[in-house]
Amino acid sequence: RRIEELAAPPRKAERLPPKAGSLKPGALPGAVKAAPPSRIEPQLATLEKDATSGDDWLHEVKFDGYRSQIVRDVNGVRIFSRRGLDWTAKYRDLAKAASELDAEDAIIDGEVIVTNEAVLSDFKALRKAITSRQQDLY
Repeated sequence: RRIEELAAPPRKAERLPPKAGSLKPGALPGAVKAAPPSRIEPQLATLEKDATSGDDWLHEVKFDGYRSQIVRDVNGVRIFSRRGLDWTAKYRDLAKAASELDAEDAIIDGEVIVTNEAVLSDFKALRKAITSRQQDLY
């Protein structure tokens, strides 16, 4: 969105999200019962020459971190790198936080970062946090 839109008061939602517990996946049109995937491809940024505009597009800030996926299922919590390597041991605090989520099954795809004093992502601090475990990972 344009900076003016971000600074403006929020627009009225066109429709409200479903209430917790009211979504019945089996009742969705075309839904097929199946085991959850063991891996999904991470959503990676794509380099473009010009920014796309229009109401059908959303843009996000590019954080300087590691793209990772948290998988929570009957086997517990595991965290994978964008290439599928198991990094759970590197992200022990993050794995513990994910184990406390109010969900039985989930795949969370996102960027793991550490912020500096200016609240900006700091890749060097992330590397240090992974090796020293002295900072929280987000």
